[in-house]
Amino acid sequence: MLTSEQILSIKEILSTHSPSGYEQQAVEWMRRQVSSYCRTDTDSIGNFYMYVGSEYENSLKVMITAHADEVGFQIIDIDKKGYVYVRKVGGADSQTIPGTAVVAITKRGEIEGVFGKKPPHILSGMERDKTPGLSDIWVDFGFDSQKEALEYINYGDYITAKSSQFITNNGKKIISKALDNKISLFILEEVVKYISCNNLPIQVVGVATAQEELGCRGSIVATWKVTPDIAFCLDVGIATDTPTISKQKFGTLKLGQGVGIIKNADNNELLTEALINTANINCLPYQITTGSQPTGGTETSRIQLMMKGIPTANIAIPCRYMHSSVEMCDLRDVECGILLLQAEIENLSRSNNHNFNLFK
Repeated sequence: MLTSEQILSIKEILSTHSPSGYEQQAVEWMRRQVSSYCRTDTDSIGNFYMYVGSEYENSLKVMITAHADEVGFQIIDIDKKGYVYVRKVGGADSQTIPGTAVVAITKRGEIEGVFGKKPPHILSGMERDKTPGLSDIWVDFGFDSQKEALEYINYGDYITAKSSQFITNNGKKIISKALDNKISLFILEEVVKYISCNNLPIQVVGVATAQEELGCRGSIVATWKVTPDIAFCLDVGIATDTPTISKQKFGTLKLGQGVGIIKNADNNELLTEALINTANINCLPYQITTGSQPTGGTETSRIQLMMKGIPTANIAIPCRYMHSSVEMCDLRDVECGILLLQAEIENLSRSNNHNFNLFK
């Protein structure tokens, strides 16, 4: 079971706001967590690097990524009455946007508002049957005019869902916005701390990557900077254990049954099998999943194509209601993700457990 201190850390990272292209809050949380025990660095796109383990030239170099960004919005217009119109930054679920409480991140601080639309009483029959587009809804911060609005917000300011997390089902499930992918940032922080404390003879570079929701842009920059021998990507995966999701179409991935280990074109077969073997040896629950599509959707699809090709593997935390403000994960899967990656890094650091030549 995760400790109360670990639960507090999860709630802290979930309280940050880090839309794609403006990930500073999540990165600063990570910096505060790790700066006392590892060397850190940043780059121009906003990636945050954590260096632990051995840095000898002939050591296996492992990169572990977890994207720091979340889906959000950006202000593109403010009308004369002070209502705000936005565009998506990443793939926020359009059907869940109306009525969502939000936070604008501005030079004057954070300002709370809500997505508004016409009430159902005055909708036409056709309007009731369709999802409103962004041009049909607006953000209401309570301003009375454009002039007043511009005293607090500006064009280009970023907006995310308001943070509101809670734990349910006797401490098993957590519900929050941005579990995609801040729950993986927490896992990455725990793994980096473990490697640092155990002085393993392996080079590990953890990267909190930027702009994953805009096409995995940060992971491309990170791969060229780190030049890893292999890479692991921590992310959430679409849970299919809710009503109306076809298992025949999307496979099975359940909350509370362990992490998903993805088998598709983006994931190196040998590295994937190494994860499965490690899970079996350590009696850690896991689920074989194919992901929601044959390729794409996670950073593995980009990293494996960089340089001369990088063997990659994806560890997925099952997540319900992805890209809404009420995503759900199981904390038992989170703990499993920590233990599996810690054990795999230990195995990779011992040449008799895995053949280094396969990855060098």
